[in-house]
Amino acid sequence: MEAAIAKLQLTIIAKPITTTPQVPTTADVEAMFSDHYRASPQPVEISYFPPDFILQFDNKENYDKILGYQILTDNKYTFSLTPWTNDARCHLEAWKTPVTIDIHGIPPHAFHHKSLSVLLDPYCEIEAYTMDKKSGICTVEGTA
Repeated sequence: MEAAIAKLQLTIIAKPITTTPQVPTTADVEAMFSDHYRASPQPVEISYFPPDFILQFDNKENYDKILGYQILTDNKYTFSLTPWTNDARCHLEAWKTPVTIDIHGIPPHAFHHKSLSVLLDPYCEIEAYTMDKKSGICTVEGTA
């Protein structure tokens, strides 16, 4: 896992910013580097992550040099360059849908807000909760 994270630290996202009738391909990006950026560091790997391309470099010096260009362009396409981040291409939206969740079978000794958070944080925002210790049912009010 650490090796994969380290590898992503040398990754650039190339986002097409020109509108052409033809969608660029990995071969187009490879040709752009070989034809127009011959003297520049070359990516060791180019992947397609529609509509973007992922440029992988083998060392920080090459990564920094290409990222410093901010754009790549040739006769057909122009790409904006940004560093890869853990949140690359993620879109955040506020929870909007009110939900009520009944969770059965939580033992009283395990009932705590932290245990609810572990279960529900990926799926909803907890606004209020009540625990019926006799029945072992926890009712959660929130938004998802």
